[in-house]
This record gives sequence, structure tokens and C-alpha cells, in this order.
Amino acid sequence: NGSAEMDLEKMNCYIDPTIRSDSPKIKNTKKVAEGYIASKIIYPHAGGSEIVDESEISSWIEFDDDLNISFNEKKIGGFLYQLAANYDTCGKERDFTTSLGSTIQIGGGDYGWKVDIKKEKKILIDAVMRGGTTVREPEYSQRGARHDINDIGSTYVEINLTKQHLWYYDTGVLVAHGAVVTGDINGGHRTPEGIYSLKYKIRNAVLKGTNYRTNVSYWMPFNNDIGIHDAPWRTEFGRDIYLTRGSHGCVNVAFRLAETLFNKVEVGIPIVCYY
Repeated sequence: NGSAEMDLEKMNCYIDPTIRSDSPKIKNTKKVAEGYIASKIIYPHAGGSEIVDESEISSWIEFDDDLNISFNEKKIGGFLYQLAANYDTCGKERDFTTSLGSTIQIGGGDYGWKVDIKKEKKILIDAVMRGGTTVREPEYSQRGARHDINDIGSTYVEINLTKQHLWYYDTGVLVAHGAVVTGDINGGHRTPEGIYSLKYKIRNAVLKGTNYRTNVSYWMPFNNDIGIHDAPWRTEFGRDIYLTRGSHGCVNVAFRLAETLFNKVEVGIPIVCYY
């Protein structure tokens, strides 16, 4: 309208703030946030310890327009993935002393410690909100026999795929051993090496494939459809049978050895396979 001056406040051109510096809401939020960042969570591990303190927690805290506090779970998940590297052994290579006295490096398979990121994330947030100092081990989705350089422990089944021989140790004592026949190399059914865990045990199972259906008395799978079982159609085991007349990947053993293993081994026991 040609006016040289305007008073924007009188004209109600400003939106009044709902939260001011002296509002009870901002004081309460500040107090809660300061309580969170004063928390300390300590994760001890073999190489030392990982400490969650103000420097980490302050980057996780976020505020909405009403000053409600939330946690950035993506950032917390990223921290826990890095933390898991200090605890996870699943798939990693470790030294293993064989029954023949040699020390080999073996990895792969599904056996070992594995941090449960999803579950630990919730527990970590609860610990931050609770305040104070917490010393804890993370939650695991699966565990090894012990926390050590050798997480396999002293109770395990060892299968030398080159020598075609199996040994079963219980707390370091040799309980049973014998010759085996593993996956047919020339037929493309090589038994994979690695460290696995015994998944379950079944008596009188029927094993099925694209071109076979077989009854066995003792079935002990450890790697998907690969397992240890008796093989009533075989009269001999060991030597170089596996090179041309081997299995479809399973570990065939004599009836008495299968019976002993079935009656003594526990589900979850490590199965160590190597060439």
C-alpha cells in the first residue's frame, strides 16, 4: 500500500515458539539426555575392552520437534557390528591340532560364537536409559564351547577327509574312531571342509536324493543335508574309496561306530572337517 514501515509483530506475521529457553519441557529433556550420556557400558573381550560412553552415546541421541528423545538405531547397529568383530568366531580361521599331531588352520562352516545384533541393540539402549556403569558380554545368536583361541573345546568329532578317518573326543579323551567314506570326488560330491555343529539326531531315517532313497539306522546331520550315518550297503571303509565310489557328500561309517556316536554325542557338538 506504499507504506514505508511495517510492524510485523503487530501484524501477527510471526509464529510464537511453543518451547522457550525457560520452558519446563526443555529443562526436563536436558536432564534426561545428560543422564543418558553419563552412562557407561563396558564390553570386555580377549583383546581388551570396548567402552560405550558420552562420545558414543551423544551421537546416538536425537530429538523431535517436541523435544522427545529417541535413539538412532542404525548408528547403534553399526557400532555393534564393529563390536561383534571382537567376539564372533563363526567362519573365522583358527589353529587346530589334529589327531595325527599336525597343526592346521581351518575356517568356514557355521560353528562358533555369533553376536545377536538385534537383541543386543535393545539391551544396550535399555542400559543407556537406566544409567550408571554396566559391564556385560553381548547376547549371542549362537555359542562356541568356550571363549578361547580354540573355541572348539575338547569335545568334538574330527574328520580327516584325506585320510578318510574319524575321531570322537569327549573332554579330551578319545572315545571312538574309525574309517569313513566321504563325498565322491570324481562324481562332484566333494564333502565340504569347515567347522560345523551337529544339528540333530534321528533314529531310522530315510535319506532321499534325486536318484536314490536309502534307509539308515543312525542319522546325524551337521551341514544342511550332509551328515554322519551308517551305510549298510558298504562292506569296507577308508582308503581311496571316496575318490570314485564315495557318497553324495555324507560321511559314511560302519554300523558300530555310528551307533556309538549316536548314543554319545550331544546336539551342538563341533564337527571338524578338513583335507
